[in-house]
Amino acid sequence: MRAQPKVEPFRVGIARMSESSAATVGMAIERFARDQFAIVSSKLAQVLIVDADRIIGRETLQGLSAEHPGIPLVVLSSSEIQTDNGLVLKKPVSIQGVLEAVRNIRARAAVAADPAPTQPIDSGAGKIEDAGQPTPAARAPEQARKPAAVEHATPARKPRISREDDCCGDAEDILVQGRPDKFDRARTHFDDRSGLLGAFRAAVDHGRVHGKAVTVTGLSDALYVDAGTAGQPARVITRLDDGALRAACAPDAGTTLQFYTIAAVPQSSKDWRRIGLESMLWNLSLWSSQGRLPNAIDAHARVRLTRWPNFTRCAVTPQALRIAALWVTRFLTPIEVAKVLGVPQRYVLALCAAADAAGLLERQAIAAAESADTLAPAALPAAPAPTRGLFRRILGKLLHAR
Repeated sequence: MRAQPKVEPFRVGIARMSESSAATVGMAIERFARDQFAIVSSKLAQVLIVDADRIIGRETLQGLSAEHPGIPLVVLSSSEIQTDNGLVLKKPVSIQGVLEAVRNIRARAAVAADPAPTQPIDSGAGKIEDAGQPTPAARAPEQARKPAAVEHATPARKPRISREDDCCGDAEDILVQGRPDKFDRARTHFDDRSGLLGAFRAAVDHGRVHGKAVTVTGLSDALYVDAGTAGQPARVITRLDDGALRAACAPDAGTTLQFYTIAAVPQSSKDWRRIGLESMLWNLSLWSSQGRLPNAIDAHARVRLTRWPNFTRCAVTPQALRIAALWVTRFLTPIEVAKVLGVPQRYVLALCAAADAAGLLERQAIAAAESADTLAPAALPAAPAPTRGLFRRILGKLLHAR
């Protein structure tokens, strides 16, 4: 039987959504539909998932459509609204309902791109297959009218756009020959003191020293850092979504950033996004690193995570759960982690950079590292068994996942 050509993932963007909700959607797609959909920036998306409760009225929704012309929307709303550019889901919404709506949008796009006669699209009646393609009965007329030469033609390959490429770059693994660093640091490291990440970290440090709020200027919208008070953690307040922040982290963003202390965050930002400082540092470092390490971290230096990252509020990279499950148990170099888990090194380097910026990375003492230098990753001492059975089972499933 002839193998079916591989279908490229449908590109999904997320806009005007809280960090926790965006993380939930992203993790659900990664877990249940990674072969069907891929989370990308809004500029590359074929469909946008929008939380209407986080924007002001229908006019702003129309403005979002105008900003992304031709891209259909899946709108989540707690009130009755209408849109002629997509689907509206009334809250509360299940994740399966969101996935089914995106499948419906993809099926409509497939029909629009192929004028061949098919069965009517009706996801509620089950006439769309899981992969969002017309049913075999609907494809039969299309196949019957194609010549044999066309039937067996190899489809043109399209560039794959996926979460891995979007967050962790596309660099190949480092070929390590022994202990010395023989690879190109310009390819494996980045300057975390420059760009938006560098400016933001400097602004945070400045605000902490002076005990005042800070505003970062030079972006497409306002960004404030509330240094916090006793019992109140520091946080970021902004109207910029993740797509805008990620674009500002690009090496060629060309923005001139400055920061100033202010007496207090303006009241006009009361309804804006509020992001934890740790989550903001994690995300900015992840988007800036593109699968590389900060200059201060050696790929052969043994480090570990001091605690489990809050993946419900931070951007989740491919294999992040397995990497974190191993790295919280012992000191390992980024190269060793990638080798033990059998994952691309860029996934590990990206997570390492994010954890370092968020203050979750601990470096092993030099003397201890030298004494363990001859140990292979498989011979490293086993981590002590967690005292909680549930946590032990979770770690076991993550470390041995295929």
